[in-house]
Amino acid sequence: MVGGVKHFYYDGFFYKRGPSGFIIVKAPVGAVVVGLPLGHITGVIGGVTYSCYRGIYYQKVPPGHMVVEAPSKVFVAQKAPLTIQSAKLVNSVMVTSQKLNVRSGPDMNFQVIHQINHGDALEVHGNAPGWLYVKVT
Repeated sequence: MVGGVKHFYYDGFFYKRGPSGFIIVKAPVGAVVVGLPLGHITGVIGGVTYSCYRGIYYQKVPPGHMVVEAPSKVFVAQKAPLTIQSAKLVNSVMVTSQKLNVRSGPDMNFQVIHQINHGDALEVHGNAPGWLYVKVT
């Protein structure tokens, strides 16, 4: 709920109920989402950390990420491209280390969101240079 209006969020888009389904709306400033989609970028402007996805800026807050106004300066970050695996490529991997940290994005600066044990199999959904996007159950 933002400004008394119920919004829905999925894969970086905000929606409201319309007369015959849902309609995409502008991201409401103040809306809080639990997590950001794969592919978001994070940077620091004037000492403040922002994340950005599809032109929507977020700041980390205790329950998740809050939509904020775009900063006066915009950051440009090199983001590792996401490639979807084809049927010819590996679609699962086995963890060989004692513990594997699963991160929210393809870089050591991203938050650890899960740990996987030795011998567990993971379903691969895509990759970035040196990183795999996996499904965590």
